[in-house]
Amino acid sequence: MSNGSRSSLIHLGLPWQEFIGGWEKRVSKILPNLQSMNISSAIFNDRFQLSNFCTSFSHLLALNISFAYYLPSLQGIGNIKNLQKLSMSYVYFDDINGYKELSDLKSLKYLDISGTVATAQIDTNSIKNLLAAEVRLEALEFLDCSWTSVTEHQLRTFAKNHPSLRTIAAICTPCNQTTIPGIKMINASSLSECLEFLVLTDHIDMASDFMKEVYQNQKASRGNLEISELRQVRKALLFVLRESDDEENKFWTVVWYLESGLLELELSISSVTTDIPHMIELCYNAFNTDIMIEEREDYVKFVLRMFEAVVNALAPGILFPDRALKFVFEKTLDLVDGFPEYQSEEIKIITQIDKWMSGDQYQNMCTNFELHGRVQNYLNST
Repeated sequence: MSNGSRSSLIHLGLPWQEFIGGWEKRVSKILPNLQSMNISSAIFNDRFQLSNFCTSFSHLLALNISFAYYLPSLQGIGNIKNLQKLSMSYVYFDDINGYKELSDLKSLKYLDISGTVATAQIDTNSIKNLLAAEVRLEALEFLDCSWTSVTEHQLRTFAKNHPSLRTIAAICTPCNQTTIPGIKMINASSLSECLEFLVLTDHIDMASDFMKEVYQNQKASRGNLEISELRQVRKALLFVLRESDDEENKFWTVVWYLESGLLELELSISSVTTDIPHMIELCYNAFNTDIMIEEREDYVKFVLRMFEAVVNALAPGILFPDRALKFVFEKTLDLVDGFPEYQSEEIKIITQIDKWMSGDQYQNMCTNFELHGRVQNYLNST
């Protein structure tokens, strides 16, 4: 990297690192104009201490120390005088004194202390500890305390202590329905805003967990979601399927979504949109992952239900893209081979597609001799 490139670099991401002693001084000299750093999942020890890091990078505006290992306190954080954004999701200190130096951050506008949910062994409630430590953040505008055990009383007290606060994210907390005058609440009272926030902030695992809650509530209540909310749910689903590296997580997210009936509900009040064919492929691929092969038999019915819901939504003037049509045909036939007990569902899917295919699509399929032969053989055998 040239001297000019090093001087122009303003963000550095170094997640999941075990740093060697003295690296902070060397890197801060090489990259003198850094404004933002991500050292999430870092391992803190005698060789790497937060106080030394903050001394070396005292000019940062944004810092992510989420999922820090063995971090005893925030000692030294006050050295980053102009810090405006601090993300410390899943960071918790038993001693309330570990939080005290936060009060030295006079410019801090954004604080993320999400993901410290109480367990049976210990109550990890950072808001309670911030209150006990009498932390005051005079410039704070945004607080994310999602997935914590914060109570409504604690949250209201914290908001009262911070009159500059404008927005609070409290997703999956006891404050799911809380409203605070003058503050925008991102919680279960606004599904679309919750999902949009999780997608925009790259909270993949949290988005999946929240969608599980949404799906289960929908399944239990058959609630009346608006079409905009249904599309936001699908947008979040696509986000998880595209971005997550956890195949098991993606599998269960698909299962929750399909089992909830949200897709059928959306298609019952709206037409097939352009991103649904892509979603079908991602859902099927997540379902068909090798590591979940033993689970598939119990949930294949939901995949077939997805195919059936989509083809049932077809109507005159609504053309299914050729690629998606071919995909549904092929995967339905694959499922026939593996799960013959679902033959009646599979017949419905194939005959429904055949009913609404355009002339061009039918002609294109006929030129695909292998696929056309499989379809005809299947229909002739039923």
